[in-house]
Amino acid sequence: SGQNVLGVLYEQGSGVPQDAHEAAQWYRKAADQGHNNAQNNLGLAYANGRGVPKDDREAVAWFRKAADAGWANAQINLAEAYLKGAGVPQSRTEAISWYRKAAEQTNFPAMMRLAELHVGAKEYADAMAWYRKAADQNYPPAMNKLGDMYSDGPGVPKDDGLAVEWY
Repeated sequence: SGQNVLGVLYEQGSGVPQDAHEAAQWYRKAADQGHNNAQNNLGLAYANGRGVPKDDREAVAWFRKAADAGWANAQINLAEAYLKGAGVPQSRTEAISWYRKAAEQTNFPAMMRLAELHVGAKEYADAMAWYRKAADQNYPPAMNKLGDMYSDGPGVPKDDGLAVEWY
């Protein structure tokens, strides 16, 4: 919506004086009309205290509206809130669920974050699956991570040939 765009312009100070408070007001106008990107942007404003008082619970409420509507960036932000326990009880399970929803929309940052969480938990098969889904779509960071996995061998047999192929 044009209101969300105005919010972005005020937030960045692009063509208008930079004003986080004014940006948040425009985000809210668009968010109240159901604009998912504006809902996510307003959530970020609350999460970071930009133009509005910092309020993790309010941030999560706006992220959830956009996330429930399928907005991948809001799903990622909601997942991060669950990982940190910011505005919601900390829950790795909930975080993974929201990352997966974004990843299933071919959101590469979500795919990578999901894979990283699986690596951190030594769930290498799940990590490899997400890296592979992104790499199969020619996403260079995922191709590089697959090269690393085959080169270093955590959870998969070391295979220098496959490592070189993915690099």
